[in-house]
Amino acid sequence: MLKSIKIIGMQCDEHGLKTLRDLWFDHLSYDPYWHFLWEGTYALIRCTEKNAESVVMEAESRGYKCVVELYMDNIPITRKYQGMFEKLFHAMSLLAVFMQDDEFDDITDRVLHCWLNMTRTPEREKRFTEFCGSETESQVMMEPMNMMLHAFRRAFTIGAIIHGNALRRAKQEKENEE
Repeated sequence: MLKSIKIIGMQCDEHGLKTLRDLWFDHLSYDPYWHFLWEGTYALIRCTEKNAESVVMEAESRGYKCVVELYMDNIPITRKYQGMFEKLFHAMSLLAVFMQDDEFDDITDRVLHCWLNMTRTPEREKRFTEFCGSETESQVMMEPMNMMLHAFRRAFTIGAIIHGNALRRAKQEKENEE
């Protein structure tokens, strides 16, 4: 079982990245499942149960507050394929922690290209034929068009989250006034 460790106050900056590298070097380098996410006001590290205690002790010795829970992903598709996503998140975390700043665009391109290449099917390509004019052009354009489609979907999702948060704040403010 994996543990989920919220490291409250750990920011997505050079200090936070150095702390992540230190935690990896000192506690997680042999953990085949560890991964992390930046979640706004905290960093989220998931790791095997045997490593969780030492990660928490190290983070707390650096002045961070930690909250530890059993990891169960709350996104249905991630939960369905959780074991596979854990391996994917692990590899992506290693890349994120150790890549050089000037490598970001190239690594992002490779990750997206490989995924879209691996999941290519004639049915998916046909979705783009009407925009491209021919099947050959559709095959070539499928990848960038898929990237644009998913970028718009992600922007919509984030916009909905922001809008929902604003509505909740407005409702709370109205209730506080009454």
